Amino acid sequence: MFVFMLFRTNNSIRPKKPVREDWHPADVVAAVRKAGFSLRALSREHGFAGGGLSNALRTQWPRAERIIADAIGVEPWDIWPSRYDDANQPLRAYPKGKNSSTARAARNAKPRQVA
Repeated sequence: MFVFMLFRTNNSIRPKKPVREDWHPADVVAAVRKAGFSLRALSREHGFAGGGLSNALRTQWPRAERIIADAIGVEPWDIWPSRYDDANQPLRAYPKGKNSSTARAARNAKPRQVA
C-alpha cells in the first residue's frame, strides 16, 4: 500500500518519499475475522464493552490498536501508520498544552471566596 508522489523542482521530476496509507476499516475487520476472532469477542475478552474495540477503527486508541494488531499478527504501526511516528511511538491525538483539559479547567475555574 505505497503511493509514490512526484514533485517538480527546476524542471526535473523526483520521486517523493513513499506515503504509507492506513488500512481500510473493512480490511482490518476482515483480517480479524480471518484470524478467527471478532471485534466484539476481542472487546469482551479484554474487559471492554462489546463494541469497544471498534472505536479504534475510526479514532486513535493505542491500547485497542495493540489488541487488534496482536490478534491479526502484525504491528499496529503497520495497520495505522498515520497514527505513529518514525520511532513507532503513538502520536498524541490531543497534545498537552494550553488547550488540554486540565489547562482549560484551570482557566475556567472561578476563584474561591473565603467566607
